[in-house]
Amino acid sequence: MIDFCFAIMSFGERYNKQSERFILDRNNHCKDIPIIVITDNTDYFKNFDNVYPINVGEYNEKYLNYGNKYYNFDSSCKRFLIPSALKLGYKNIVIIDNDNHFLKTWNTLLFRNLFKTNHISAPIVYNYKNHLKLGDMVLYYSNHFNFSIHQNEIRNLPEGCINLLSFDTEERGYNFYNTWNECVMLRDKNKMFKNNNLEEVFFSGKKNGLSFEVVRTHMFFLAKHDTWYR
Repeated sequence: MIDFCFAIMSFGERYNKQSERFILDRNNHCKDIPIIVITDNTDYFKNFDNVYPINVGEYNEKYLNYGNKYYNFDSSCKRFLIPSALKLGYKNIVIIDNDNHFLKTWNTLLFRNLFKTNHISAPIVYNYKNHLKLGDMVLYYSNHFNFSIHQNEIRNLPEGCINLLSFDTEERGYNFYNTWNECVMLRDKNKMFKNNNLEEVFFSGKKNGLSFEVVRTHMFFLAKHDTWYR
């Protein structure tokens, strides 16, 4: 029985075509694994099997006008994939960029074994000590939420191209989402630096009892970054 799902975001015609490619690729390798899509156009995805499109406007209407943007696109809308997956009963969630391709070496059982309960796992992580600009927002959130994190603890910030999230309970999953959502609203309200969700995901994980680790996904996926936005 499949107990995890893929979760992608998709906005605008070109991005939707890229998502379609991911869906068709999924069909050739593991069509029994569901895909949840946060999008501005649910009609585009309604005829695909085992695909669950969610209109981003159900969470925040400001993202409805992002379809033709790239350089000022706010990818933090991927946080809405968390409650969308939880509502469908999935506590193991793969948030993945839709420009990833499945490799011939795909194996569902081996991939499932990458999940660890109450972990966020990613193929690439960053360290505050080596990437000084990363981590500053973590300390800001730490102070704002009165949740102590020393800068020496800020390591293994998960890069967002592929994140495997596993929660032991729905409550922990929703708490993680709520913290992430509060961080984004706070960041936007104060017009603060945006850095691709790394710090928000890291802080939300720490605050809600999640651990972080590197996992090898190179035998399952290969990213091909199409210049669809030019």
